[in-house]
Amino acid sequence: MVSIPSTLPNERSTCVFNFFSNSENLPYSWVRIYPIKEQMIRRIISDKKLISYLKNGGKQRDTALIHIYSWEAKAISMVVNMGGNEADGEDVFQDGLLQLLSCIDRDSFRGDSSLKTFLMSICRNLFLKKLIAS
Repeated sequence: MVSIPSTLPNERSTCVFNFFSNSENLPYSWVRIYPIKEQMIRRIISDKKLISYLKNGGKQRDTALIHIYSWEAKAISMVVNMGGNEADGEDVFQDGLLQLLSCIDRDSFRGDSSLKTFLMSICRNLFLKKLIAS
């Protein structure tokens, strides 16, 4: 038997509860508990893997770039919300990706944020510079 807390967990909770049931609306089949610290470690490990893949080159670099390109839609959406168009978003993402790869090659990415957050901030700053210049 699983006891469920009377209050819902918030972002400061030590655990996040996910309840899953099957499609036939039967009782819950299992409960997974994810400690937040473990989630953060998994994200950091994932970023470390991406960085090592980018540094190794070859097929691993291609795999990492395919994963990073899945973030392009978010960058385009951000640029469109800031007053640009999709073509601006694509250009900014490409330039941002080049800067990200340059930072990784120089070992200047400190890891204070996720790679995705870092790339989105690069893209945001590039678009702001583009807006100021025009």
